[in-house]
Amino acid sequence: MPRILWRNAPYSSVNGYVGGMCLFTIDWKIRREDPNHTLRTKLPGLDTQALQDDDANVLKRRAEQVLEEFVHKLGAVFPDSSTEED
Repeated sequence: MPRILWRNAPYSSVNGYVGGMCLFTIDWKIRREDPNHTLRTKLPGLDTQALQDDDANVLKRRAEQVLEEFVHKLGAVFPDSSTEED
């Protein structure tokens, strides 16, 4: 289950929201030789990172992983989404 809500933004970008806060942005390439998309985050300590890929969905999955790793570093955990509680 995705934890990030993706919304279209200007200039062929999409913004990723977590709890109403925009924490991720996927931008369309700036230079012709760049991969098609660049993922940037506004998470503290990770805000200088940029990941690139030709497939935006790959970057969306990577953003989920980055979010989970960040929250884990804070001492929190996400329940396993593959298991269901009765």
